[in-house]
Amino acid sequence: GNSIEFTTEQLDTYKKKYYRQIILNPIIKDNKVEEISCISNDITELRHLQNQSINQAAKLKSIFESSSHLIWTIDKDFKTTSFNTNFSKQFEQNNGAKPELNIQLHTLLPKAKQNAYKLYWYSNYKKVFEGNSVKLEKHQINASGKIIYNEIYLNPVRNANNEIVEI
Repeated sequence: GNSIEFTTEQLDTYKKKYYRQIILNPIIKDNKVEEISCISNDITELRHLQNQSINQAAKLKSIFESSSHLIWTIDKDFKTTSFNTNFSKQFEQNNGAKPELNIQLHTLLPKAKQNAYKLYWYSNYKKVFEGNSVKLEKHQINASGKIIYNEIYLNPVRNANNEIVEI
């Protein structure tokens, strides 16, 4: 008496996989299942697109994490949308706080550093959201007193409509 939904995976005559979504619904008459309604949808293209997307995401994550660079992304509200392990480690070393997703990084800093951080970074982020790439050279002193020099490239990240959505 219950509806059931499942997916099948099969091979066609050319040994190519195809997928079907099957939905079975009981047709009840006088409190008895008299018949079963069967609906089958070919979801092969959707499944292949999903698999491509999963594989592409795994590849990008591997590149993102295996890079020796510090990589992070910021949205239009200046909130973090992603960062790699190298960025996290250096941010924590230099600022004594771990970065988090979906926050403005200046909020993790001591109050005395917040305005300088916002002034420097947000002015550069604004330039990128206006469509410009920005190259910076910055040095800072980490928690152990060592000077660290960074060459920083801030670039727009565009969506399918060519709108800048992140840096």
